Amino acid sequence: MPLVAAVVAVAGCVTPRDVPVDPGDGGGGASTDGRDLPLASDAAGSDRPGGGDGAPVACAADEHDCAGACFKNDELTSCGACGHDCTTLPNIKAGVVTCTAGKCMVPTDGCAAGRAHCTTNPDDICETDLGAAASCGGCGIKCPAGTPLCTGVGATFTCVASCLAPTPDRCGASCVDLSSNLANCGTCGQGCSFANADAACSGGACMMVKCKDGYGDCTAAPGCETALNTSDHCGSCNPCAANLKCDAPTRTCVDICTGGGSGNASHCCGNADCPANLPVCSNHVCVGKAVGATCASGGECAGGACVEGVCCNNTCPGKCSSCLMTNTGKPDGTCAPVKAGLNHGNDCLASDATTCGLDGKCDGAGACRMYGAEAICAPEACSDGPSASTYSPARTCDGHGACGAGTTTNCGGVYRCAGTKCRVNCSVAQDCVSAAYCSATTCITKKQEGELCSANVECTLGACSGRCCSGCTCTQPSPGNVLKNPGFDKDVSGWMVDTGTVYRETSDSDGCPYSGSLATTGASQVSQCVTTPLDGTYNFGARILVVSGGAVCGVRFYPAAGCQGDELVDDELNAAQPMSGWQAPAPESSPPTVQVSGANSVLFFCVTGDGVYIDQPYVTKIPGKY
Repeated sequence: MPLVAAVVAVAGCVTPRDVPVDPGDGGGGASTDGRDLPLASDAAGSDRPGGGDGAPVACAADEHDCAGACFKNDELTSCGACGHDCTTLPNIKAGVVTCTAGKCMVPTDGCAAGRAHCTTNPDDICETDLGAAASCGGCGIKCPAGTPLCTGVGATFTCVASCLAPTPDRCGASCVDLSSNLANCGTCGQGCSFANADAACSGGACMMVKCKDGYGDCTAAPGCETALNTSDHCGSCNPCAANLKCDAPTRTCVDICTGGGSGNASHCCGNADCPANLPVCSNHVCVGKAVGATCASGGECAGGACVEGVCCNNTCPGKCSSCLMTNTGKPDGTCAPVKAGLNHGNDCLASDATTCGLDGKCDGAGACRMYGAEAICAPEACSDGPSASTYSPARTCDGHGACGAGTTTNCGGVYRCAGTKCRVNCSVAQDCVSAAYCSATTCITKKQEGELCSANVECTLGACSGRCCSGCTCTQPSPGNVLKNPGFDKDVSGWMVDTGTVYRETSDSDGCPYSGSLATTGASQVSQCVTTPLDGTYNFGARILVVSGGAVCGVRFYPAAGCQGDELVDDELNAAQPMSGWQAPAPESSPPTVQVSGANSVLFFCVTGDGVYIDQPYVTKIPGKY
């Protein structure tokens, strides 16, 4: 259906159905005769309907931007486009116009009393005066020649021949009441009209009834000339208070920051509104930066302390104190002791480790750290003395400014130094202290007089003849001698002796003061059985001193252990006769050896009279002797 209002007859007149009014082709809005009004940009000053603060903003999908303010698309004062104000349409009843899909909509009964829509122009709204002779009471109703005048009371209009009460006054072809007619108030042609307001005629004088929605009478000029959607006149003739602005669609004062607005230093909307010395906007107040924020000077920080590039909770003046998490492990901006082991600027200048002073690092408790056990304050050392070498390990600092107590060792008591350390082995005698000797690769303490030895170097006095013995001989049994305790060095253990056979420690055959012999004080038999495999040719013998009586010694080899059963072979030494010195009787057999095969034990024995001494008996595989 074209945008031409369909008309219907109501009570003898023609009234329009809902008539949409377009915002036009971009050149204007509805006019006072029903056509589009001029755009808001054509209005003067701050009374611009829909005006914001000028900066473009991002509006919602059902809104449009008018100079920085967002208007709903169905807002009466900005219907679908900026400046398209439905409230300014003339000749309509107050409060009946609506905005739908960007068009001003007027219902069929929305025309003011005595007005109708009779043209084919959709932009004409209530343009026809139903009190005129050409449209008396309805569209196209023309008064005839006999009753050429149109008169009406309320909604009833009639063609008459002359003007009578209640419309006694003729104005052209219309009968009116000059005391109350809006188009002819007090005199013909004197219409009552006030900008953006409803008018009335009373007593022949025009009067303003009320302002249309969104407008106010804020000046001495007649009418409601002031739009109430600006910060100077927001919802009333009064301006918004400081730091408030007008929300045009609702015509209420709101915070200037609403909708992404711009603020100022006294009421900030963001950090950009704040000065350099108070760079942070917090609850619309410009303040200094919070603890932990980066800074270049104390003036930027709320607490006034900018330390190490961050706002700190205090000036953090002490040594080994920091406001950085990397140094303390605490949140940035918290003054705390620097972690142990970290170097913090020039707080702690390191001294030489040998002084056990400051090591250049912090101790974790807000002070400079002293050198500890990792620092050597005295190097290890080793010194050779006349009879011992002394080793001193390296000493370390105690963490309190002192060099720790040292300890010393004597290199095991036998080794000499090798540089700053003790030797742990030897290759020559000089590797050992004077009281030790080198045996293979080991230093051993030299032996005292009477101890067994194999070389002079082993003895304290440097003389070895079986035992360490200076000026004496102490012959020792060879490894091949199968007899036990053949030297009678301390006793007669290992030997079977009769009563009266004793150990004589002062009667050694070599004159060794550290050994002795077996002595008989009456007729006696002395023997020793040794169980061991025996094969080959064996020497045997002993040294005998006969003071009185005599002695016969010999050997017997047995196939069984323990010298049991029949012997395999035996032999004896020639009888020893009384002599002034020690003798070594030869075997009776010739050659003076014993050939043995398959023996498992051997018995060495001596049968003696009174006053016989026996020493160094032996049974040894040839060529060995004692």
